[in-house]
Amino acid sequence: MLRADDGALSTGLAVTLPTGPSYQPAAAHARTVAQLQPFIGYLWRQGEFYLHGFLSVAVPTDAVAPTMLFNDIGIGYRLPVGGLLRAVIPTFEVHVNTPLTHRSAGDPERRRDSVNLTLGAHLELGERTWLSLAAATPVTSPRLFDAEALMRLNWRF
Repeated sequence: MLRADDGALSTGLAVTLPTGPSYQPAAAHARTVAQLQPFIGYLWRQGEFYLHGFLSVAVPTDAVAPTMLFNDIGIGYRLPVGGLLRAVIPTFEVHVNTPLTHRSAGDPERRRDSVNLTLGAHLELGERTWLSLAAATPVTSPRLFDAEALMRLNWRF
């Protein structure tokens, strides 16, 4: 039986509106479009060990852009420390991006499956602050990037 402190399940809808020229579609007639992205996320904990992930589908408001499936799973373990640094939580994630449309070689908006691996750690600083550091790299071809560094600071008030 799953108790409330053993895990969580969440669902929702993200709406992404085009706000600038950062993404330029390859096709001359294409334009940047809004995306609707329903998702479901989960967390399961067993003591200091946890498993988390999500599944989502990004659906464009215009068929000129690809529909994408995003799938993620990660694991981690909370290592209590003490003092200002209350815990170190190493984490590992696998993120899979799967295009559901625009997969053919002749399509100027073609997308390919990709898998990225992320390794990092969350640092619990005091009672309200978390610093997260990680590095990610794609493991499938074509590689859209070589490596990525991630840093996030959360402060709960």
